[in-house]
Amino acid sequence: MTSISKLLPLVVLAGISAAGAQTVTPTPTPTVTDAGPVITLTTPASIPGGKGIISGTAKDAGGSTGGTGGTTTTAGVKEVLYQFEGDTKWRKAKLALPNKAETTFFFDVKINGSVGRRIFIRGTDIQGGEGDIVGRRFRKGS
Repeated sequence: MTSISKLLPLVVLAGISAAGAQTVTPTPTPTVTDAGPVITLTTPASIPGGKGIISGTAKDAGGSTGGTGGTTTTAGVKEVLYQFEGDTKWRKAKLALPNKAETTFFFDVKINGSVGRRIFIRGTDIQGGEGDIVGRRFRKGS
């Protein structure tokens, strides 16, 4: 009778040779490189009558993720947020084309007084990347 201790190495070797016949490709860890959307303002700093619409473009170059399927581009503007100087709350601007690589944003504003108001604007993308904050002082114009 053959003991199990003599058969065990044969069973282990059989498993290794079977696994060796298969092609095993390790899955690379996905990497995301993304700086977030770039904001460009199109509204001039002087707003006639002090009431109007602030608008601009948000463009996300996106990042890339690597995986077994290759590289995938992940560009898309998720939201554009704005904040008035001195406030702590960020508000959402409206997007013409949400989740696209480039979109127009806009929001209503009312400016009182000759000093005006500084407004800060930033964008986030579908991968969670945040772009730089853009600030501009808007004044009531005639």
